[in-house]
Amino acid sequence: MKTLLTLLLLVLTLVFPSLSFSEWTKVAKITDGTDYYVDFESIKKQGGHSYFWTLSDSPEACMHGHLSGKTHKKVDCMLMRYQDLSFINYKEPMGLGSEDRENNYSPKNQEWEYPQSNSSSEAILKAICGE
Repeated sequence: MKTLLTLLLLVLTLVFPSLSFSEWTKVAKITDGTDYYVDFESIKKQGGHSYFWTLSDSPEACMHGHLSGKTHKKVDCMLMRYQDLSFINYKEPMGLGSEDRENNYSPKNQEWEYPQSNSSSEAILKAICGE
């Protein structure tokens, strides 16, 4: 019976991916009230780098009408630097609702960036790199 239930849950998760939600962990809040989260379950390590998703959730919409956005990041913990690989924007809080496909993008030939002290980027790197 337990095996049947496990199999049923697996099939439902594959058929209805919206049933499987990311576990967002809040790691920073900046002065404008924007909260930053990391999905620790999404971390993949490859070639000395960590790849994962972050979520920003703002109390007020930006000029494009976005309240939240997800960023796929690549981090080099040895040198405490990062690259933003892609951005997905949402008009609803917490990455909900449909994607704003017009304003999503993936930078080409992204340069490494170093976080400023006491920034959301620094808080994210410290959370990922275990500092």
